[in-house]
Amino acid sequence: MVEVTFSSWSAEPIDTDYNTYVITHGYQSSSSEEWVNDLAQEINERDPLSNIILTDWSEAADSLNYFSAVEDTEVVGNQLAIWLSENEINPDTTQLIGHSLGAHVSGIAGDVYEDITGSSVETIVGLDPAGPGYEDFLFFSGKSPEERLDPTDGERVIAFHTSETFGYDDPLGILDLYINPDDLFQPGEWNAIGNHSYAHQLYTDLVAGNGYRQSNEEVLGDGIFDYEDLFAFSGSIDVDTNDPVFFG
Repeated sequence: MVEVTFSSWSAEPIDTDYNTYVITHGYQSSSSEEWVNDLAQEINERDPLSNIILTDWSEAADSLNYFSAVEDTEVVGNQLAIWLSENEINPDTTQLIGHSLGAHVSGIAGDVYEDITGSSVETIVGLDPAGPGYEDFLFFSGKSPEERLDPTDGERVIAFHTSETFGYDDPLGILDLYINPDDLFQPGEWNAIGNHSYAHQLYTDLVAGNGYRQSNEEVLGDGIFDYEDLFAFSGSIDVDTNDPVFFG
């Protein structure tokens, strides 16, 4: 049995009249990670009355067997969907945010939630969704759309791609953002793990109100990549985040 807990970041009761954000960690991580708290704080700054829920499945995610954790994402996703349904969370004002394996948990949850309720979660954000175990590799077949994040899991599915080594390379959402695709390392990083983690750092900065100038000003309309763009565009877009503009 996979142990999964759901807790309110603010410790306040859930009020379904307001927006709900659910943050789900990935492999060998937990809901107490610094990045989870940083993201929750920035969400709270942007949307002070919102419900911020933390999914913790760290007992299974801490397994030394990565592929066991991959299989457990289906169980965790199912439990998240049931929790959303039982707590009568409004899907029209809900955003599921997941990093790495947590991105697939969020996608599975969106899919199962629709099966349970007949309604779709408004937004799912996959932060460098995990690639190993999900993509085709040599003689091994990857996961089917029902077993991972895919564009039908919510009304709007957004995927950030920041690592070719640990991330899923093909499009997974309605909007797929390929971050600095020509660079070996993401800004401030020096290895593949850092590239993988950069996705949640970038999303936190976007929520905080920061933006990034694009060398091609025709990209994203005004030549600045910011949080609002996540809800204004679709397709696969290459984004440069080497020239930050601080608005927050």
